[in-house]
Parts: sequence; C-alpha cells; structure tokens
Amino acid sequence: MNERVAWQVTRQGDGISNGGLVRQTTDTLPPGQVRIAVRWSAVNYKDALCACGNPGVARKLPIVPGIDAGGIVVESDDPRWQVGQEVFVADARFGTEVDGGFASLVTVPGEWVYAVPAGLSLREVVILGTAGFTAAQSVAGLVDGHVGAGDGEIVVTGATGGVGSFAVCLLAKLGYRVVAVSGKQERYEWLRQLGAVTVIGREAMVDTTARPLLASRWAGAIDTVGGTTLATIVRQTRPGGTV
Repeated sequence: MNERVAWQVTRQGDGISNGGLVRQTTDTLPPGQVRIAVRWSAVNYKDALCACGNPGVARKLPIVPGIDAGGIVVESDDPRWQVGQEVFVADARFGTEVDGGFASLVTVPGEWVYAVPAGLSLREVVILGTAGFTAAQSVAGLVDGHVGAGDGEIVVTGATGGVGSFAVCLLAKLGYRVVAVSGKQERYEWLRQLGAVTVIGREAMVDTTARPLLASRWAGAIDTVGGTTLATIVRQTRPGGTV
C-alpha cells in the first residue's frame, strides 16, 4: 500500500466546486498498470476548467486535475516500463475522467505512458506537454495543407497562451512570417522575441459585419479563440489557405 498527496476537486452542496489537498492510500497495482512518482506537472487551461468543476472537462467529481505529468516509475505490471525509468503520461482521459497529475503518485494503464525522448529532460517534456503537442499538430496541419513559408502571413490568435506561444515559436523557426494576436499589450515585445514579425490587438480580428468575404490577407492561421475571431479569420484567408 502507498500513500499519496493530491489536489482534489469536489462538489459542494450548492454546486460550487472546492479544491484542496487530500491524503489517499493507493491500492495494489492492477494488471497492466504503471505507478509513477510525479516530479513535474503543469497548469493548462483544461486544468483551470477542471478545477472549477466544468462538466465539459471534469467528467466526474471528485477528481484530481492535471493533464500533464512526468515522473519516475515506482511499480509496473507492464513489461515495457521498468522501475526507475523516467516517463510521462499522455491520454485525453488523464486529469478529466481519471485522476491526473496534481498528485505525488499516479497509476495509469501502460498504454498511456511514454518514454522521455532523447535530448529532453523530464522537466522539459512536461513544459512542452499538451500545449506544445497541440501547437505542433497545428503547424503540421498547415504543412499538410501545402501552406509554405513563402506563401504569406500566418496569423496566430491567443498568442500569449500555451498553444499560441508554442505555435509562434515553431512557425518562426520554420521561416514563416507570423502575425501574433493578443489582448495583452505588455506582452507584445515578448511575442516579437519568440519570432512574431507583427503583433496586433485582438480587436483587429473581430468583424461583425454580414459580409461573407473580407479583404484577403492570411495564407494560413492557427486559432485558439474561436467564435467571431475564427469567423473573421476564415473570411480573410486567401484561396487555398488553411486554418
């Protein structure tokens, strides 16, 4: 039996979520499961929603948030993972349907466990985490859509967030001309340091007119905002562009 400390979200009688530290005793390791001593986790937007008890994210209560976690294997019933190995956890259910990484110990199926890639530390893997992976998938989507670095400007909304900032970095490294969109003027210089050629305010990306098309500008886009902002981007994207 093992004891762990976790930050758990519960539902109070009036429907308000409440979070706090709890001590729990873990059961005997089930077949095919891996137990990991967590060394690093991260705070994602989904974690904030889960901490508020948002039913679209927190699929059950009580729950321990934390969609990203990395640590050391302390028990394993999966031959792929050995005690002492540095690993991280990645699965859509982690921290939403089952307890996540805001805990000293986590127990997950072996299929959710991944080895730390060569050249990266455990801490770096968790820093990149879900946000970095999502940004990488988005950039790959532009490449798959045959949007090249020389085709024109790429707009990235929500650029100071996790996905947005990683997207700015990746696109700039690949030679794209990045226009970052943010409502945080105090972060404009930081976005330029990440590689944005131009930074504009989010109000510039909101057009509420009924016109089906606007002046063509973007070769492609990575949007983390949605709503009217996304509708505006689509109407401004060049023929053959990818959003």
